Amino acid sequence: MNKTIKINYFILFVILFFIITCNIYYYDDVFRSYWGYYGWSEDGRPFADLFYKSFIFFRSESIPDIYPLPLVLTSVLLVISLTKALQNILSKDGVIVNIAFAIFMLNPFLLSNMLFRYDGAFMILSIALSAIPFIFTKSRTFAISSLLCLTISLGLYQASINVYIGLASVVVAMEALKGEKFTSIASRVLLSVTCVVSSYVIYSKLILESLSLNNNFSKYAQIVELNKGGVINVYENIINAVRKIDVALHSGIGIPLYIFLSIIAISSVFFAIKRKKFQLLFFIAISIFGCFFSSFGVSVFGKSPVFVSRIFMGFGVFIMALPLIGSVILNWRINYLLSLFIAIPMLSIFFATINASREEFKFQNNLSLQMINDINNSKAKYLDFIVIDGYAKNSSVASINKKIFPVISDILPPIFTNRYDGGVFTLMRNGLKDVVSAEPSAADKAVSISDNGNLISDNNIYSIHATKDIIVIKLK
Repeated sequence: MNKTIKINYFILFVILFFIITCNIYYYDDVFRSYWGYYGWSEDGRPFADLFYKSFIFFRSESIPDIYPLPLVLTSVLLVISLTKALQNILSKDGVIVNIAFAIFMLNPFLLSNMLFRYDGAFMILSIALSAIPFIFTKSRTFAISSLLCLTISLGLYQASINVYIGLASVVVAMEALKGEKFTSIASRVLLSVTCVVSSYVIYSKLILESLSLNNNFSKYAQIVELNKGGVINVYENIINAVRKIDVALHSGIGIPLYIFLSIIAISSVFFAIKRKKFQLLFFIAISIFGCFFSSFGVSVFGKSPVFVSRIFMGFGVFIMALPLIGSVILNWRINYLLSLFIAIPMLSIFFATINASREEFKFQNNLSLQMINDINNSKAKYLDFIVIDGYAKNSSVASINKKIFPVISDILPPIFTNRYDGGVFTLMRNGLKDVVSAEPSAADKAVSISDNGNLISDNNIYSIHATKDIIVIKLK
């Protein structure tokens, strides 16, 4: 084991330490920790079910909470695959590989993957698989490993294919800077595109068609039509995706990123003039554009994509592409300084998000205990249906941190949120009897008739009402 991979292991375990000690239940974790179900196959992720069942040798249909074991194991694989991929892409080793790895791991959007107690492990595994093909140099081995790894990766978490697209884009710049011919680079790009398309065809035709998919997945998996309406749809999707990235840029990443990009652009011109290879400018531009596209990737080709933070894992590839390109065309001191300049706000966002998420989960958890006490000491304890109306205020730490770093708003764990079952399940996890979320029409009616006549509890955060058959929690 060489020094580079040891340092990357150290970086990983420092990051993992703070994520694990954050100790929260994130999004679907709340549901799985209560009912103990798998259910990923219905979302087109059959290998996620197999992944977790393998830990208990397929002995149970209920999923145990064995966190953080799965996350640690898959993160170790990510270190190995991404480190070796970067070493191969750069054709060299050293500090630059550590810098690139650290920047990738500090991608603020990646936190929304790693905070999941259950989903996080196989999301990281799917990223590791997307990086594995880039360990290989020979085209045939690259193609075979790409088809195999991408097909499995899609069956774990579909958005991870964007990391592959990003790394393939980095290869374009690095191969050009190494002096490879236009035809060689073009054939490599064509091979990568073919592997992406082919793996998706295999996944959709051989895997998806054998599964019983839920309506949600079927809706969001629809691809835009090949007509004018489809083009407009893709354009609107790109605009919406870029808005999400813009939030991250306005969280302190923007200025150092723009400075780094500008210096890379200017230096690329001088580098191309000095070597009289002006096609370099074309390849570097294509590479950076491809890396930026990988931030959101293939999701823009969906009819109704939902741009949640966890699909932007490719944003880390986009940022780390700059020091990778800079390692060839910039003085190493300047490259390291610019990398540090961009890493500092990313590090700040990381700790601000960890602290805000921990405090938010604790605050909402304590809120649920107070609600349970109010319900159990009133006639509402006899009701079997519930509706949560409105949005709970944030903890003080979360409120402050998300003002300074707006990207945190999309990463914070939602619990008591309008008509979201996360709040209901948090109440049941903490001791409330089993209740069921009221149907939309019944919920609307219950909220509309909630008044002082059926009020059982009221404070500055919420009020609880006991209507005829529904508990109504109104958040202020």
